[in-house]
Amino acid sequence: MLRLVAPGPSTRYYRIGVPEDARSVFSPSSPCAFEPMTAPALTHPLTPREAECLRLLARGESSKQIAHTLGLSSRSVDAYLGRARKKLGARNSTHAAVIASKAGLLIEP
Repeated sequence: MLRLVAPGPSTRYYRIGVPEDARSVFSPSSPCAFEPMTAPALTHPLTPREAECLRLLARGESSKQIAHTLGLSSRSVDAYLGRARKKLGARNSTHAAVIASKAGLLIEP
């Protein structure tokens, strides 16, 4: 339950909650509950270099930082991320990192 306070001379509290009937929609037994993500069916598995670039991207590093860490050019890093993005069917590199992370493909060495 969340309480919001309206500033002013007469302070009022507002209670915001989820109605009981709406909670059943999000229960684990509900047919529309979210399923845990499984590893995508990859026709070509990620190379170790692609997985490493995605792992560093998932940690918040930029392409330039990844390039410096791995001793590569930023164009090489962008190429690795592009190939990984294509293999995972992601819209962008960040989306690819999220997909790979949720699928357990970015395990620390």
